[in-house]
Amino acid sequence: MYRSGAACVRKITLMSSCMSRVIVCVLTCAQEMFVERIQACAVLLTQAECYELVPNVYKLLVPIYEQQRNYERLSDVYRALHNVYARLITKTRTRLQASYFRIALFGLGHFDDEEWKEYVYKEPQLTGLSEVSQRFERLYTSKFGADNVRIIQDSNPVDIQVLDPKIAYIQITFVTPLTQNTDGVQLVEPGSRGDVRHFSFETPYTQDGRKHGSVEEQCKRKTILTTSKSFPYICKRIPVLSKHVVDLGPVAVAIDEMQRKLLELQDLCLEPHVNMIQLQLKLQGSICVQVNAGPMTYARAFLQKSNASKYPAPEVELLGDLFRQFVGYLWRGFGDKQTSRQGGPARIPC
Repeated sequence: MYRSGAACVRKITLMSSCMSRVIVCVLTCAQEMFVERIQACAVLLTQAECYELVPNVYKLLVPIYEQQRNYERLSDVYRALHNVYARLITKTRTRLQASYFRIALFGLGHFDDEEWKEYVYKEPQLTGLSEVSQRFERLYTSKFGADNVRIIQDSNPVDIQVLDPKIAYIQITFVTPLTQNTDGVQLVEPGSRGDVRHFSFETPYTQDGRKHGSVEEQCKRKTILTTSKSFPYICKRIPVLSKHVVDLGPVAVAIDEMQRKLLELQDLCLEPHVNMIQLQLKLQGSICVQVNAGPMTYARAFLQKSNASKYPAPEVELLGDLFRQFVGYLWRGFGDKQTSRQGGPARIPC
Protein backbone atom coordinates (compact mmCIF):
# COMPACT_ATOMS: atom_id res chain seq x y z
CA MET A 1 0.00 0.00 0.00
CA TYR A 2 2.76 2.47 0.99
CA ARG A 3 5.88 1.32 -0.85
CA SER A 4 7.63 4.61 -0.16
CA GLY A 5 7.89 3.71 3.53
CA ALA A 6 7.99 6.59 5.98
CA ALA A 7 7.92 9.12 3.13
CA CYS A 8 4.14 8.82 3.35
CA VAL A 9 4.24 10.73 6.65
CA ARG A 10 6.61 13.46 5.46
CA LYS A 11 3.82 16.04 5.49
CA ILE A 12 3.12 15.20 9.13
CA THR A 13 6.66 15.02 10.53
CA LEU A 14 10.19 15.70 9.31
CA MET A 15 11.35 12.56 11.16
CA SER A 16 10.36 10.32 8.23
CA SER A 17 13.96 9.27 7.50
CA CYS A 18 14.46 7.76 10.96
CA MET A 19 10.95 6.22 11.00
CA SER A 20 11.19 4.26 7.74
CA ARG A 21 12.13 0.94 9.35
CA VAL A 22 9.38 1.29 11.93
CA ILE A 23 6.70 2.05 9.34
CA VAL A 24 7.79 -0.80 7.06
CA CYS A 25 7.80 -3.19 10.02
CA VAL A 26 4.28 -2.17 11.05
CA LEU A 27 2.92 -2.51 7.52
CA THR A 28 4.59 -5.88 7.10
CA CYS A 29 3.34 -7.29 10.39
CA ALA A 30 -0.22 -6.08 10.59
CA GLN A 31 -2.22 -3.57 8.60
CA GLU A 32 -4.81 -3.56 11.38
CA MET A 33 -2.23 -2.35 13.87
CA PHE A 34 -1.16 0.43 11.51
CA VAL A 35 -4.77 1.57 11.06
CA GLU A 36 -5.34 1.50 14.81
CA ARG A 37 -2.23 3.62 15.48
CA ILE A 38 -3.11 6.14 12.76
CA GLN A 39 -6.65 6.52 14.10
CA ALA A 40 -5.28 7.10 17.60
CA CYS A 41 -2.82 9.65 16.20
CA ALA A 42 -5.64 11.57 14.50
CA VAL A 43 -7.68 11.64 17.71
CA LEU A 44 -4.74 12.89 19.79
CA LEU A 45 -3.86 15.59 17.26
CA THR A 46 -7.47 16.76 17.29
CA GLN A 47 -7.51 16.89 21.09
CA ALA A 48 -4.25 18.90 20.98
CA GLU A 49 -5.94 21.31 18.51
CA CYS A 50 -3.27 20.59 15.89
CA TYR A 51 -5.95 20.70 13.22
CA GLU A 52 -3.54 21.45 10.35
CA LEU A 53 -1.90 18.03 10.74
CA VAL A 54 -5.05 15.93 11.07
CA PRO A 55 -6.06 15.83 7.34
CA ASN A 56 -2.65 14.43 6.34
CA VAL A 57 -3.07 11.70 8.96
CA TYR A 58 -6.52 10.72 7.78
CA LYS A 59 -5.33 10.64 4.16
CA LEU A 60 -3.20 7.61 5.10
CA LEU A 61 -6.37 5.69 5.94
CA VAL A 62 -8.41 6.54 2.85
CA PRO A 63 -6.56 4.20 0.39
CA ILE A 64 -6.83 1.32 2.87
CA TYR A 65 -10.58 1.76 3.37
CA GLU A 66 -11.11 2.22 -0.37
CA GLN A 67 -9.29 -1.02 -1.07
CA GLN A 68 -11.40 -2.77 1.56
CA ARG A 69 -14.55 -1.04 0.28
CA ASN A 70 -15.26 -0.12 3.85
CA TYR A 71 -17.69 2.69 3.13
CA GLU A 72 -18.73 3.08 6.75
CA ARG A 73 -15.16 3.87 7.77
CA LEU A 74 -14.74 6.19 4.78
CA SER A 75 -17.86 8.04 5.90
CA ASP A 76 -16.39 8.38 9.40
CA VAL A 77 -13.10 9.72 7.99
CA TYR A 78 -14.75 12.36 5.81
CA ARG A 79 -17.09 13.35 8.65
CA ALA A 80 -14.06 13.82 10.89
CA LEU A 81 -12.31 15.84 8.17
CA HIS A 82 -15.39 18.04 7.84
CA ASN A 83 -15.33 18.75 11.57
CA VAL A 84 -11.58 19.49 11.51
CA TYR A 85 -11.87 21.96 8.64
CA ALA A 86 -14.84 23.62 10.35
CA ARG A 87 -12.75 24.08 13.48
CA LEU A 88 -9.90 25.51 11.40
CA ILE A 89 -12.28 28.16 10.09
CA THR A 90 -13.64 29.17 13.48
CA LYS A 91 -10.76 28.56 15.90
CA THR A 92 -7.50 29.13 14.03
CA ARG A 93 -6.92 32.65 15.35
CA THR A 94 -8.41 32.12 18.81
CA ARG A 95 -6.37 29.10 19.88
CA LEU A 96 -3.84 29.62 22.63
CA GLN A 97 -0.43 28.90 21.18
CA ALA A 98 2.52 27.21 22.82
CA SER A 99 5.26 29.41 24.26
CA TYR A 100 8.68 29.29 22.63
CA PHE A 101 12.04 30.33 24.09
CA ARG A 102 15.52 30.67 22.66
CA ILE A 103 18.16 29.20 24.96
CA ALA A 104 21.82 30.05 24.28
CA LEU A 105 24.60 28.41 26.30
CA PHE A 106 27.92 30.13 26.99
CA GLY A 107 30.76 29.00 29.25
CA LEU A 108 34.09 27.32 28.60
CA GLY A 109 34.03 23.69 29.68
CA HIS A 110 30.57 23.74 31.27
CA PHE A 111 28.22 22.47 28.58
CA ASP A 112 30.45 19.99 26.70
CA ASP A 113 29.03 19.48 23.18
CA GLU A 114 26.26 22.02 23.77
CA GLU A 115 28.65 24.89 24.42
CA TRP A 116 28.01 28.03 22.30
CA LYS A 117 24.89 26.40 20.84
CA GLU A 118 21.36 27.80 20.60
CA TYR A 119 18.08 25.93 20.91
CA VAL A 120 14.40 26.79 20.64
CA TYR A 121 12.35 25.20 23.43
CA LYS A 122 8.63 24.61 23.19
CA GLU A 123 6.75 25.10 26.46
CA PRO A 124 3.06 24.77 27.41
CA GLN A 125 0.63 27.60 26.75
CA LEU A 126 0.99 30.77 28.85
CA THR A 127 4.42 29.77 30.21
CA GLY A 128 6.24 32.95 31.24
CA LEU A 129 9.88 33.97 30.85
CA SER A 130 10.40 34.10 34.62
CA GLU A 131 9.15 30.54 35.06
CA VAL A 132 11.54 29.18 32.43
CA SER A 133 14.43 31.23 33.83
CA GLN A 134 13.89 29.90 37.33
CA ARG A 135 13.71 26.33 36.09
CA PHE A 136 16.97 26.58 34.14
CA GLU A 137 18.67 28.36 37.03
CA ARG A 138 17.69 25.56 39.43
CA LEU A 139 18.79 22.92 36.93
CA TYR A 140 22.27 24.30 36.31
CA THR A 141 22.77 25.53 39.88
CA SER A 142 22.37 21.96 41.11
CA LYS A 143 24.97 20.91 38.55
CA PHE A 144 27.60 23.70 38.71
CA GLY A 145 26.81 25.50 41.99
CA ALA A 146 25.00 28.77 42.69
CA ASP A 147 28.15 30.90 42.28
CA ASN A 148 28.93 29.49 38.83
CA VAL A 149 25.65 30.16 37.01
CA ARG A 150 24.32 33.41 35.52
CA ILE A 151 21.03 33.92 33.68
CA ILE A 152 20.99 36.52 30.89
CA GLN A 153 17.42 37.65 30.25
CA ASP A 154 17.98 40.49 27.77
CA SER A 155 18.09 39.83 24.04
CA ASN A 156 21.22 41.86 23.24
CA PRO A 157 24.10 40.07 21.48
CA VAL A 158 26.49 38.51 23.97
CA ASP A 159 30.13 39.62 23.82
CA ILE A 160 31.99 36.40 24.54
CA GLN A 161 35.22 38.31 25.21
CA VAL A 162 33.85 39.91 28.41
CA LEU A 163 32.40 36.71 29.88
CA ASP A 164 34.04 35.05 32.84
CA PRO A 165 35.24 31.62 31.62
CA LYS A 166 34.56 30.14 35.05
CA ILE A 167 30.86 31.01 34.87
CA ALA A 168 28.12 29.13 33.00
CA TYR A 169 25.92 31.66 31.21
CA ILE A 170 22.42 30.85 29.96
CA GLN A 171 20.69 33.45 27.80
CA ILE A 172 16.90 33.03 27.69
CA THR A 173 14.77 34.98 25.23
CA PHE A 174 11.06 34.76 24.46
CA VAL A 175 10.52 34.21 20.73
CA THR A 176 7.38 34.22 18.59
CA PRO A 177 6.61 32.04 15.55
CA LEU A 178 7.21 33.94 12.34
CA THR A 179 4.34 33.85 9.84
CA GLN A 180 6.00 35.98 7.12
CA ASN A 181 9.59 36.44 6.04
CA THR A 182 11.23 39.83 5.46
CA ASP A 183 9.94 39.86 1.85
CA GLY A 184 6.32 39.43 2.97
CA VAL A 185 6.07 35.81 1.80
CA GLN A 186 3.79 33.80 4.08
CA LEU A 187 5.63 30.95 5.82
CA VAL A 188 2.74 29.47 7.80
CA GLU A 189 -0.87 30.41 8.42
CA PRO A 190 -1.19 32.81 11.38
CA GLY A 191 -2.12 30.77 14.46
CA SER A 192 -0.99 27.51 12.86
CA ARG A 193 0.34 24.72 15.07
CA GLY A 194 1.99 22.75 12.29
CA ASP A 195 5.33 23.18 10.49
CA VAL A 196 6.55 25.88 12.90
CA ARG A 197 10.31 26.38 12.44
CA HIS A 198 10.81 30.13 11.93
CA PHE A 199 10.93 32.39 14.99
CA SER A 200 11.81 35.99 15.74
CA PHE A 201 12.58 38.31 18.62
CA GLU A 202 13.19 42.05 18.69
CA THR A 203 15.77 44.17 20.48
CA PRO A 204 15.01 47.93 20.74
CA TYR A 205 17.85 50.45 20.61
CA THR A 206 18.77 53.99 19.61
CA GLN A 207 21.82 55.24 17.75
CA ASP A 208 23.19 56.91 20.89
CA GLY A 209 23.21 53.66 22.88
CA ARG A 210 19.94 53.97 24.78
CA LYS A 211 17.34 51.23 24.77
CA HIS A 212 14.33 53.48 24.17
CA GLY A 213 13.90 56.95 22.73
CA SER A 214 11.41 59.09 20.89
CA VAL A 215 9.60 57.79 17.81
CA GLU A 216 12.06 59.65 15.57
CA GLU A 217 15.00 57.94 17.31
CA GLN A 218 13.64 54.46 18.00
CA CYS A 219 15.25 51.60 16.08
CA LYS A 220 15.05 47.87 16.60
CA ARG A 221 17.02 44.82 15.67
CA LYS A 222 14.89 41.92 14.45
CA THR A 223 16.53 38.51 14.78
CA ILE A 224 15.05 35.65 12.75
CA LEU A 225 15.84 32.08 13.81
CA THR A 226 15.32 28.94 11.74
CA THR A 227 15.42 25.56 13.48
CA SER A 228 16.71 22.34 11.95
CA LYS A 229 13.31 20.64 12.39
CA SER A 230 9.71 21.78 12.71
CA PHE A 231 7.41 21.86 15.72
CA PRO A 232 5.51 19.83 16.80
CA TYR A 233 8.41 17.44 17.28
CA ILE A 234 9.19 14.39 19.39
CA CYS A 235 11.65 16.50 21.41
CA LYS A 236 10.73 19.72 23.20
CA ARG A 237 13.86 21.50 21.92
CA ILE A 238 15.32 21.85 18.43
CA PRO A 239 18.75 23.30 17.54
CA VAL A 240 18.89 26.64 15.73
CA LEU A 241 20.08 26.04 12.17
CA SER A 242 20.50 29.63 10.99
CA LYS A 243 20.15 33.19 12.21
CA HIS A 244 19.34 36.32 10.22
CA VAL A 245 19.50 39.83 11.71
CA VAL A 246 17.64 42.83 10.24
CA ASP A 247 18.14 46.36 11.57
CA LEU A 248 15.07 48.60 11.26
CA GLY A 249 15.31 52.40 11.30
CA PRO A 250 12.61 54.68 12.79
CA VAL A 251 10.34 54.66 9.70
CA ALA A 252 10.80 50.90 9.23
CA VAL A 253 9.83 50.41 12.89
CA ALA A 254 6.65 52.41 12.28
CA ILE A 255 5.91 50.36 9.14
CA ASP A 256 6.40 47.10 11.04
CA GLU A 257 4.09 48.21 13.85
CA MET A 258 1.40 49.46 11.46
CA GLN A 259 1.51 46.21 9.47
CA ARG A 260 0.94 44.29 12.70
CA LYS A 261 -1.94 46.57 13.77
CA LEU A 262 -3.49 46.40 10.31
CA LEU A 263 -3.33 42.59 10.25
CA GLU A 264 -4.96 42.33 13.68
CA LEU A 265 -7.75 44.70 12.65
CA GLN A 266 -8.27 42.86 9.35
CA ASP A 267 -8.61 39.54 11.15
CA LEU A 268 -11.33 40.93 13.40
CA CYS A 269 -13.27 42.75 10.67
CA LEU A 270 -13.19 39.88 8.17
CA GLU A 271 -14.41 37.18 10.55
CA PRO A 272 -17.81 35.70 9.57
CA HIS A 273 -19.08 36.43 13.09
CA VAL A 274 -17.37 39.53 14.42
CA ASN A 275 -16.41 39.42 18.10
CA MET A 276 -17.71 42.85 19.13
CA ILE A 277 -15.89 42.90 22.48
CA GLN A 278 -12.51 42.25 20.88
CA LEU A 279 -13.32 44.69 18.08
CA GLN A 280 -14.21 47.46 20.55
CA LEU A 281 -10.97 46.90 22.51
CA LYS A 282 -8.95 46.96 19.29
CA LEU A 283 -10.62 50.17 18.09
CA GLN A 284 -10.02 51.88 21.43
CA GLY A 285 -6.41 50.70 21.50
CA SER A 286 -5.83 51.95 17.96
CA ILE A 287 -7.20 55.45 18.53
CA CYS A 288 -6.86 56.19 22.26
CA VAL A 289 -3.34 54.93 22.90
CA GLN A 290 -2.32 55.51 26.52
CA VAL A 291 1.17 53.99 26.88
CA ASN A 292 3.17 53.16 23.75
CA ALA A 293 3.41 55.16 20.56
CA GLY A 294 0.31 54.71 18.42
CA PRO A 295 -0.76 55.47 14.85
CA MET A 296 -1.28 59.19 15.49
CA THR A 297 2.25 59.54 16.84
CA TYR A 298 3.68 57.80 13.77
CA ALA A 299 1.57 59.96 11.45
CA ARG A 300 2.76 63.21 13.04
CA ALA A 301 6.40 62.10 13.09
CA PHE A 302 6.73 60.72 9.56
CA LEU A 303 3.77 61.80 7.39
CA GLN A 304 3.51 65.52 8.09
CA LYS A 305 4.94 67.51 5.17
CA SER A 306 7.48 69.21 7.40
CA ASN A 307 8.91 65.86 8.52
CA ALA A 308 8.33 63.51 5.57
CA SER A 309 11.16 65.02 3.52
CA LYS A 310 13.70 63.91 6.16
CA TYR A 311 13.11 60.22 5.47
CA PRO A 312 13.40 57.90 2.40
CA ALA A 313 10.47 58.54 0.05
CA PRO A 314 9.64 54.83 -0.62
CA GLU A 315 9.34 54.13 3.12
CA VAL A 316 7.17 57.20 3.70
CA GLU A 317 4.95 56.23 0.75
CA LEU A 318 4.54 52.67 2.10
CA LEU A 319 3.69 53.99 5.56
CA GLY A 320 1.09 56.32 4.04
CA ASP A 321 -0.48 53.43 2.13
CA LEU A 322 -0.68 51.38 5.33
CA PHE A 323 -2.42 54.30 7.05
CA ARG A 324 -5.00 54.54 4.27
CA GLN A 325 -5.79 50.83 4.63
CA PHE A 326 -5.82 51.14 8.41
CA VAL A 327 -8.30 54.03 8.36
CA GLY A 328 -10.51 52.06 5.97
CA TYR A 329 -10.71 49.14 8.37
CA LEU A 330 -11.31 51.52 11.28
CA TRP A 331 -14.40 52.86 9.46
CA ARG A 332 -15.49 49.32 8.76
CA GLY A 333 -15.03 48.41 12.43
CA PHE A 334 -17.03 51.43 13.60
CA GLY A 335 -19.73 50.47 11.11
CA ASP A 336 -19.91 46.94 12.52
CA LYS A 337 -20.08 48.37 16.04
CA GLN A 338 -22.91 50.75 15.11
CA THR A 339 -24.78 47.94 13.38
CA SER A 340 -24.57 45.76 16.47
CA ARG A 341 -25.99 48.55 18.64
CA GLN A 342 -28.85 49.55 16.35
CA GLY A 343 -29.65 46.10 15.00
CA GLY A 344 -29.68 47.44 11.45
CA PRO A 345 -27.36 48.68 8.69
CA ALA A 346 -24.85 51.33 9.70
CA ARG A 347 -24.36 54.61 7.88
CA ILE A 348 -20.69 55.39 7.62
CA PRO A 349 -19.70 58.93 6.58
CA CYS A 350 -17.57 59.18 3.47
